[in-house]
Amino acid sequence: MNKDMNKSTILVVDDEAIIAKNLQRTLNKLGFHVPDIAYSGKEAVKKATDIHPDIVLMDINMPGEIDGIDAANLIRQQLDIPIIFVTAHADEDILARARVSEPFGYILKPVTIRELQSNIEMALYKHRMEKELKVNRAYWQALTENASDIVLLVNKDGKITYGSPSIQRLVGYQPAELMNMNVVERIHADDISSLSQIIPKIFESSQKVHKFMFRFKHKDNHWTNLEGLIRNKLQSPDIGGFVLNIRDVTERVQMETALLQSNQELETTLVNLKATQEQLIERERLAAIGHLAGGMAHEFNNIMAAVLLQADLLLNKATLPNDLQHRVKTIHESGERAAGLVQQILDFSRKAMIQTESVELNRFLQDFESLLPHLLNEAIKFDFVQASGPLFVRIDASRLKQALLNLVLNSQNALPNGGTLQIKLTQHECTTEDPIPIKEMEPGRWVRILVRDNGTGIAPEILPRVFEPFFSTRSPLNSGLGLSQTLGIVQQHDGHMKIESVVGEGTAVSIYLPLLPMTASNPEKTSKQTDSVSGRVLLLETNEHLRYALADGLMALGYDLLIAENAEQATMLMEQFERQILCLICDQSNKGSPSEQFSQEMLITYPHVRVILLADYVSLDDAVDELGILWLRKPVSLDVLENALQRIM
Repeated sequence: MNKDMNKSTILVVDDEAIIAKNLQRTLNKLGFHVPDIAYSGKEAVKKATDIHPDIVLMDINMPGEIDGIDAANLIRQQLDIPIIFVTAHADEDILARARVSEPFGYILKPVTIRELQSNIEMALYKHRMEKELKVNRAYWQALTENASDIVLLVNKDGKITYGSPSIQRLVGYQPAELMNMNVVERIHADDISSLSQIIPKIFESSQKVHKFMFRFKHKDNHWTNLEGLIRNKLQSPDIGGFVLNIRDVTERVQMETALLQSNQELETTLVNLKATQEQLIERERLAAIGHLAGGMAHEFNNIMAAVLLQADLLLNKATLPNDLQHRVKTIHESGERAAGLVQQILDFSRKAMIQTESVELNRFLQDFESLLPHLLNEAIKFDFVQASGPLFVRIDASRLKQALLNLVLNSQNALPNGGTLQIKLTQHECTTEDPIPIKEMEPGRWVRILVRDNGTGIAPEILPRVFEPFFSTRSPLNSGLGLSQTLGIVQQHDGHMKIESVVGEGTAVSIYLPLLPMTASNPEKTSKQTDSVSGRVLLLETNEHLRYALADGLMALGYDLLIAENAEQATMLMEQFERQILCLICDQSNKGSPSEQFSQEMLITYPHVRVILLADYVSLDDAVDELGILWLRKPVSLDVLENALQRIM
């Protein structure tokens, strides 16, 4: 006998005392414990409740209000004790009634010991297994019904055969609504393709758990982000399908998406910051170069002014031999080219003298267009697109013409085999809501001059350097100042410039200038009209060579000249020859220089004196203009100097 049987308690129920006593003795001999006997159905229910035996041997035909089958039903329902029926009758009707109570066995009288023992052992084992199964079911149910994750069982056809209650919380369905639904029907189409890639792996093994992400359509038709773990249990007789453990990862996906977007924004910010830093460094570097170039240009201008004036004096001599005349002309032409190079440097450094006026750009560009047939290759087709209405800007027309000329010549170099060159004029309005073409541009109304060609284009690695002075992609003979000069001219007009290029497709350069109101007009310049008079000219020049050259030139023109090396000497001469001096000529080395201050003081002290300033950079402000000062750009020729003196004296 096994240990379980030694401990098993049995209640015998039979209305025949002899049979009941015999069963009790037999069972005791077999090692079971039979503490009592019940002789009716009602007594059997009471004693089973009191004793709570492991098993009940029940006779079906019992006297009283309830027979053996009724008593068995009550004991089974109330106490969950296994019943074995012992009866002398086994007709079909009785057996049909007995089956309702789910007995664990039938024994026909007379009872044999072997049959009795085997039925009891089987009943005890079956009942023990049922109890374990109930515990397991209760554990499984507690897990699935209280888990936050969904548990699904899906058969080999993809149909749902079980769904845990958490389905409703996650996807809105009652578990019963999903029964026999094909799970693929509710998965996003884009995710089915990725899921199909792991299905062969799922079929290969029942040991591995496969993880996948997918979107499942909620009952209210929005998409829910889910993460699933799937395991193959096709070979399991209890399951015969796939077990899926699914959780809602919508919040996690949203956080990951937000984090990714934040990282992308951070990367963009860092890239923009780096670009801004590089632009700032480049701007400071170019400003330093411009400052240095401006200072050098001033000194160089003084040298070239002296050279050109002396060359002018020599060329004006009728007695100059022919061979020397040719050489002096060469000196003069070279000097003018050098002066042009200085002008480019001054434009780049934004220190060139400019005299602005209100100009209508459509007419200005029409005039500029008339120059191009003499400059462009015949194989280049030119297209000028005017604006729909008049556009006024305040510019120095000669300097803007130079800027556009540089761009046109650059385009011609990019079109060795011909092509198309277009200049297009449009109005552009910048608001705080609209994207700004160039970061530094302020909101407002602008004019855009677009110069575009379909030439060779500029390589991306070269494009950031095109505004550097003396940088050229062509031969060393080119100065490399064209674009840097153009940028300086545009910036000196409070404008902005942008260049875009694609190799093999062409280059587009945009110039943005502030637009003047339609009512803007060019104020008439007033000049003091005086009768032609003769008088002395006072020359104030600190540079020795330029002072001698100017003095020689003025005396050659027939003017009575007084010469001062500095402001102190000039002041003494003004005091001594106050009424005789009608014109003061002095060199303005820079804005706020002693010569400029001195000339303004002289105008206030001696209002009859006219002033000519020789300057190479920095535009004169309104206060100086109102005083009637006439400025001349260095280096100045004898003809220009003579015309200026005739205008004011």
